[in-house]
Amino acid sequence: METLSTKNFWFAEFELDAVKRLLLRNGEPVSLNPKAFEVLLVMVESRGNVLTKDDLLDKVWPDQIVEEGNLKVHISALRKVLGQSGNDNRFIVTVPGRGYTFVADLEDEPEGEIIVESHSYSNIVIEEAEETSQPRLLAGTTRQHTLWRMAVAAVLVVTIVAAGYWLFLRATPSSAAIKSVAVMPFINDSGNPDLEYLSDGLTESLIGSLSRLPELSVKARTSIARYKGTEVSLRNVGSDLGVETILTGRMVQRGDDVVLYVEFVEPTTENVIWKADYHRPLKDIAALETDISRDVAKRLKTKLSGEENAQIEKYQTDNSEAYQLYLRGAHFSSFNRMVAEKNSKGIEYLQQAIALDPNYAAAYVELGLAYIRLGDALALNSPQDVFPKAREALTKALSIDDDIATAHKGLAIYYLRYEWNWPASEREFQRAMELDPEDPDSYSEYAMFLVSVSRFDEALRMRETVKKLQPPNAGASNGVGFVHYHARNYERSIECFREALDLKPDFPPTRVFLARSYLAMGKYQEAIAEIEKAVDTSQRNVITVAFLSYAYFKAGRGGDANKLLSELEARTKNEYVSPWLFAMIHSGAGNKDKAFEYLEKARDERQTYLTHLKVDPLFDDIRSDPRFDELVRKIGIPG
Repeated sequence: METLSTKNFWFAEFELDAVKRLLLRNGEPVSLNPKAFEVLLVMVESRGNVLTKDDLLDKVWPDQIVEEGNLKVHISALRKVLGQSGNDNRFIVTVPGRGYTFVADLEDEPEGEIIVESHSYSNIVIEEAEETSQPRLLAGTTRQHTLWRMAVAAVLVVTIVAAGYWLFLRATPSSAAIKSVAVMPFINDSGNPDLEYLSDGLTESLIGSLSRLPELSVKARTSIARYKGTEVSLRNVGSDLGVETILTGRMVQRGDDVVLYVEFVEPTTENVIWKADYHRPLKDIAALETDISRDVAKRLKTKLSGEENAQIEKYQTDNSEAYQLYLRGAHFSSFNRMVAEKNSKGIEYLQQAIALDPNYAAAYVELGLAYIRLGDALALNSPQDVFPKAREALTKALSIDDDIATAHKGLAIYYLRYEWNWPASEREFQRAMELDPEDPDSYSEYAMFLVSVSRFDEALRMRETVKKLQPPNAGASNGVGFVHYHARNYERSIECFREALDLKPDFPPTRVFLARSYLAMGKYQEAIAEIEKAVDTSQRNVITVAFLSYAYFKAGRGGDANKLLSELEARTKNEYVSPWLFAMIHSGAGNKDKAFEYLEKARDERQTYLTHLKVDPLFDDIRSDPRFDELVRKIGIPG
C-alpha cells in the first residue's frame, strides 16, 4: 500500500500511526483489524478526495480478487470505531454513486511553514515556494514554475524556505488564525473564452463557501469584481480592502483536464505563503471547489471542525454536470449579462442544474436572485410573473440550509419589493447582515429599504458601511446619491452622481439619476442632456426613453414627449414596459387621471418602484391629490 504523506495523522480525538499501524483515541489504542486500518489510512491520505470502491480495493487488496461486500464491512467497522452513526458525517462520508471520502480536519503539519501542495488524480507535483522582490500583479503576467514530477509511490516533500518561513511567521503569528481574506477573480489562462464562466464561477463559489465559516471575514464578490482583467499590485489590493491575505488563482485547460494554480499571498510583503495546484478532469469539476475550500480553510484557521467541513460541502453538489450548469447559470444570470442580452438564458441553466440535483442549495439561491433581477432593476418582466418564483426558489434553498446569507438577502428584497411586507423584509435583512457582515450588497439593499420609510440618516450610515467594505466605485457613490436625492438634498446628490460618472463614465443608470436631481431642481436642459446620453448608451432601453419623455414634458416640449410616449406604447406589443413608467410620464404631462390609472395598474402588478412612492420627487405634481395618500395607504408604506 502506498503512503503519500507523513507517518502520523491527528483528527478530532484520534491519532493514526502509519508506522506502528495503530489507531489511538485520546492516546489509547483502539482495536482494529489490519485491513480496516489500511482502508482508513488510504482514505485519510486522500482526505477530501472521493475514492471509488475500485480505488480502495486496488490499494488495500492489490492483485487480489475481493468482493465489494468485504469493503462495505470494513467501512461499517470503521464508522463504528470512530463513533459515527445515523446522519453523522464527521469522518467518512458516502458519496452516492461514486464512493467514499474522508472529511475530518487533519492536524498533521507544523504551523508557520511555507507549504506547496499538488492535488492530482495521476501525479504529484512539487513546486518551489517563491519570494518576490518585484510587485506582484493580479493579471497580465505568467509566472514561471519549476516542476519535479515524481511517481505516485514517492513521499510528498514539503519545501521549507528559511527566509519565507521567517516572513510567514512575522506576517502570521502562530498564536492567531488568519481572520480576513480576499479571493481575487480567477484568471482564465486557458485561451478558451468559453471557459470564462468556469473561472468566474469558481471564484464566486469559493467566496460563498468560505463566507460560511465563522470568525472569518471574506470580501464579497462585489468588492473584488473591479479587479477583474486589471493589472494591480496585490500590496495595493490588500491596503484597499484591509485584508491579511489574498488568494489568487489561474486556470488552464489541458485536453479534457482543468488545472487550477492557487496561491496565498501576504499583501504587505507580497510573498507567497502557500500554493497548490489542482488537476481535475472537467467531468469531475464538482469536487474541485469543495477541495479548494477545505484546503484554504485549513490554511486560514488553526482548526476546522467537522461541522465547519460540513458547512463548506452543504452549499454545493457532488454532481459535476449540475455544477457546470450552475456555473453557466450564474454567469449568464449576472446583472450585466442580463442587461446586455435581455434574456433569461442563465435561468434555464440553473433549472437544469436543479433537475439533476434537487437539493442543490446554491443553484436555488442563484435562481431566486435571477428572477428578482428580471422583475426589479431590469424591469424585463412583470413582477407577478417572476417574484413568486423567486420566493419559491429562495425558500427551498433555506429549507436545505437556513444559514445562507444571500438567500435571506434575496427574501428580504422579495418582501420589500413584492409583498410590501416591511417588518418581514427588515428581519430578513438583519439576518443576512448577521450571517455575512462583509457583503456590501446587503447593506446597500437595506439602505433602499430605509429610504422607502424616510429613515434617511440610517440609510446614509448603511451607505457609509458599504463604502468601507469596498474600494471606491461607481455603485457606492450612486448609493449615497440615491439617499440624498430622496431626502431632497439635490446639490449633494449631484456631487455623488458626478463622482460616480468619473469612476464609470456613461453608465446609463447614473445619467438617469443625475437627470432626476436636475429635474427636481427645475434644471430641465441639464436633465435632458444627461438622459439623451443615457438613451444612446443604453440602446434605447425603455426606462431611459420613458425618463426622456417625462423630461420633455417638464421642459414644455410636448411634441417630442408624445413621440416617445407613442414609441413606448408600441413597444408594449413585443416587450414588457412597466405601468409605473407610463404613470411617471403622465404625471409630468399634468394628466393626473391617467397618472393614477397607471399607478393603480402598477399596484395591481406589485410594481417594485412603488416602494419609494412616498418619498420620490418624481410624483410631486400629483402629491397633493387625495388619491395619492390613499395609494400610499394601500401599498402600506410605514411612517
